[in-house]
Amino acid sequence: MRNPFLFSLIFSAIILAIDFYTFRGIKKLTNNFGAKIKRIVFYLFWIVPALLIAGLIIFSVFNRSIDPANVLVYFHYISGMFI
Repeated sequence: MRNPFLFSLIFSAIILAIDFYTFRGIKKLTNNFGAKIKRIVFYLFWIVPALLIAGLIIFSVFNRSIDPANVLVYFHYISGMFI
């Protein structure tokens, strides 16, 4: 990886696309619930990916010298958090 920030951006876009698709299903499941419950589900669902993506971007900005041998290890940790 020559540019860890670009990798983080592409990885984040893919994860957000998957999360958006998943959220559409959760939104259908909570269709009959009240507005307050829907809002709670919305915030609980999106807070986790938002924090992880923010952490990933902050990590890639502040750590310019990622060892290429460790990129796969970081990738596994971060992708495991999204599951």
